[in-house]
Amino acid sequence: ANPGFTFGTSAVATARPPQHDWRRRIAIPALAAAGLLAIAALWLALQRPAPPPGPVARYRVALAPGRGLAGTPWTRLAVSPDGSRLVYVGASDRGTQLFVRTQDQLDAEPVPGTEGAINPAFAQDGNRVAFMDRIAGGNVKVVSLSGGAVTTVTDSLIGAPGVAWGSDGYIYYDQIGVGPLMRVRETGGGAESIGRLDSARGELQHSWPDVLPNGKGVIFTVSHHGPGSMGGPEEEIAVLDLATRTHRVLLRGIFARYAATGHLLYITFEGTLMAVSFDQDRMEIVGEPVALGDGIGVRVGGGAVDLALSASGTLWYAAGGVGLAGSDEAVWVTREGQTTPIPGVTGLLSDPALSLDGKRLAIGVRELTSHIMIKELDQGPVSKLTTGSSNNWRAAWMADGRSVGYVSQAIGPRSNRDAYHLPADGSRAPTLLLDLEENIDRVVFSRDGAWVLYQIVRSPGLRDLFARRLGSDSSIALAASRADEVAPALSPDGHWLAYVSNESGVFEVYVRPFPNIADGRWQISISGGAEPVWANSGRELFYRSSGAVNDSQMVIAVTTGKSFVPGARKSLFPLTRYSTNVVYQQYAVAPDDRRFVMLRATEANRADQLIVVENFFEVLRTRVARQ
Repeated sequence: ANPGFTFGTSAVATARPPQHDWRRRIAIPALAAAGLLAIAALWLALQRPAPPPGPVARYRVALAPGRGLAGTPWTRLAVSPDGSRLVYVGASDRGTQLFVRTQDQLDAEPVPGTEGAINPAFAQDGNRVAFMDRIAGGNVKVVSLSGGAVTTVTDSLIGAPGVAWGSDGYIYYDQIGVGPLMRVRETGGGAESIGRLDSARGELQHSWPDVLPNGKGVIFTVSHHGPGSMGGPEEEIAVLDLATRTHRVLLRGIFARYAATGHLLYITFEGTLMAVSFDQDRMEIVGEPVALGDGIGVRVGGGAVDLALSASGTLWYAAGGVGLAGSDEAVWVTREGQTTPIPGVTGLLSDPALSLDGKRLAIGVRELTSHIMIKELDQGPVSKLTTGSSNNWRAAWMADGRSVGYVSQAIGPRSNRDAYHLPADGSRAPTLLLDLEENIDRVVFSRDGAWVLYQIVRSPGLRDLFARRLGSDSSIALAASRADEVAPALSPDGHWLAYVSNESGVFEVYVRPFPNIADGRWQISISGGAEPVWANSGRELFYRSSGAVNDSQMVIAVTTGKSFVPGARKSLFPLTRYSTNVVYQQYAVAPDDRRFVMLRATEANRADQLIVVENFFEVLRTRVARQ
């Protein structure tokens, strides 16, 4: 029988205490006491003042010989969010290339597959980097610093001023020509235009984007003068609301970056670093700007600044002055690649043009405004041909050998680009040559003095070519399609037109009869070409290969007359040290066809050191008030 139970009675078995109850009775008060001690310790910790931040430290970082900053007019620095990696655009034997320097390394290492890179930008993961693959007419690409293939994420042509990688999975960038910003998913696909220009305020270009960490907006630069004329006193900093696709101008400046402390850093056209309190949720300035220092290097023309700030508070920048960084020099280059400097011709140069007798050089110089200089070759003086506050560029000699045509744009809202001409000695005032509804982008003249060929901008990334008899009011279309058609060049006998078009998806050099362009067409370049220039003999056509890693100065033998017959192509020398650009002409041919005037980066532009400010956030907290 069960000793605990009795039938017919209310019996309950006696329960013994569990064997481990004594441990529980001891453990519970001990745990409670430990919890109280932890709470007390936390309370005491909260009452103590926070440990002081690390001191602000400023120093210079020397770059290894042969791995200094490249001579490019665009941005060259990017720092990872945690500040442990710096990526910069360096000079190499193959032109520009990305280099990466980590905190535990003395020297930077090249990043494979990034030849021709400009404008690097880190992803939020601190491992991937987006960049543009060349100054104009290229694409946005992505490389992993852990290795692997470089990927292309854009499917259309891009401009040069700026790339930013947002936390929303988009890469933001400048579009080619005039227009608002573009963006594309980091995985690639179709790009889209975001925002719109305020034409009533004379806005022509939105560039140098920086995405706010909260993903609500994009800080960018507003230009009133468009490509090649950025970095002046009228540039503005604005913020784009991604929800409404509208933007609001915040203040005057040429380049801006958001700081995680809730501040906006920006650079004035004089190279002064400014900071102001900024509420990224309301996308508003909430304080007064404060000047933090001078001497930041500024590239007038493109408005580029070498300045990068990590989310952890490390600031990197390149010192310099207005117009110093990115400067060029003009040099003579033989067909064999041997060089001789042309004395006195330095600066932000573009579009060299030689007179027919080879004794004078007209060349564009970009400063706070763009103007045209005349150089008496070889040892003569340099003089300014165009003056005033207008932007003047792309000089072309007229048939008389004494006058220069050029493009001019007055400073101010809604100003148009028109064509003028004036004597090369400046003895008379400029005379209006072409005044059209469209913006004129380039002019060239036939050697018999009968024709002017001109390039107009229809819309961003869409340019067309026309010709007009001098003294006439009507024009004929030379290349006016849905493709981007640029760089007209007329043969010495006036019967053949060379130009560049991206109708195949890649910029290539073509030749057509002139003026009867429908009578034939020949493709001259293969796998990319730009900047065609006829030999003075008429028996050769020079151009530049593009699209390959090693761009080359090319020449093709041609037979002209009643028909056009292209001959053999030949590479003359590599262009690793010389400026190449679909937008600007970068060389001219001497009368004997044996040498060229070319533009190359000056040695002073090949910077070998950078300035670092650690714990830069403390500078902002102590010197720039928050409201």
